[in-house]
Amino acid sequence: MGHTHEDERPVAWTAMPPRAPVFDAAGGSVGTVEAVLGDVGRGIFHGLVVKRQTDGRPVEIPADDVSQITTERVRTSLTNADVAARPVYEGGVGGLEGILRKVGDKLETS
Repeated sequence: MGHTHEDERPVAWTAMPPRAPVFDAAGGSVGTVEAVLGDVGRGIFHGLVVKRQTDGRPVEIPADDVSQITTERVRTSLTNADVAARPVYEGGVGGLEGILRKVGDKLETS
């Protein structure tokens, strides 16, 4: 189904590519990953903050609704309508200690 890159493979949420495109249950594009909600130290994945394609607003997609993360993209079990109906994410990016990791953080040298 569709075109896949030879090197596309499932990865852990901690290895998600920056600004990964997000696709809905039907395979349509719904936005891009803005931030990952999780605690890397404890290995707990809470979900994603996605910049919604329709209006550019950030919305949260809970971990339970993330069906696959690969080296190329993120797939969600939500439909386009589900994503459109999500409330705008009000949490700060970089709020709680260890909870939120900005996508750009991993580009910095340690």
